[in-house]
Formats: sequence, C-alpha cells, structure tokens
Amino acid sequence: MKRISIGDKPTAKSAPSSPDDWVAARTGSDEPMKRLTIDIPLSMHQRVKSQCALKGEKMADVVRELLDQRFSQEHQVAASGSEPDADMRKHDSVTFSNHDGDPTAT
Repeated sequence: MKRISIGDKPTAKSAPSSPDDWVAARTGSDEPMKRLTIDIPLSMHQRVKSQCALKGEKMADVVRELLDQRFSQEHQVAASGSEPDADMRKHDSVTFSNHDGDPTAT
C-alpha cells in the first residue's frame, strides 16, 4: 500500500468581526474607508451592474467617482461665493409647529 503524506493543515485567516472592520482593514487607499449602504431600484442596479461589467469596472469605483464629481463641484461653487442651486436652497428653511398645529416657517 502506498502512503501519501499530507501537508500541514492550512491556517484560517482571521475574519473581521463586522463589515466596518473589513472596510477599515482594506488597503489600497491613503484615506480610511467607510461603508455606505443605499437602496436603489432593481432595474437601476441591473443597468449599473451590466454597464460596469461590459467596461470591466467595479460598481463601487464608479459610484465613488460619481460622488466625488458631484460633491467636489458643489464644494467649488460654495467656495467661490456663488449662489447655491435650488436643491441646496430648499434645505435652508426650518418649519416648526406650535402646540395648536399651526406651522410657522423661519
């Protein structure tokens, strides 16, 4: 009978205890990462995923790029002293309600 020697048992890599730990432990970026979870319609997810697959891109990289473009532009507009766009202005007012239900905008 032929004997075959089996090598050492492979060691298990320590798995992070939470998704945030996994994100924080990733390398490849000069800045710490933070996970963002959003809900999007199934049809949008399918379109984004298929377009990314066709181009050989990662969905996360594309979303990061889009977020960077959007918020870098707003940062530049705010720094230049220009008038904020309508989307930003709509968040400037706060609505309060007194005890008899009469809303008062300030």
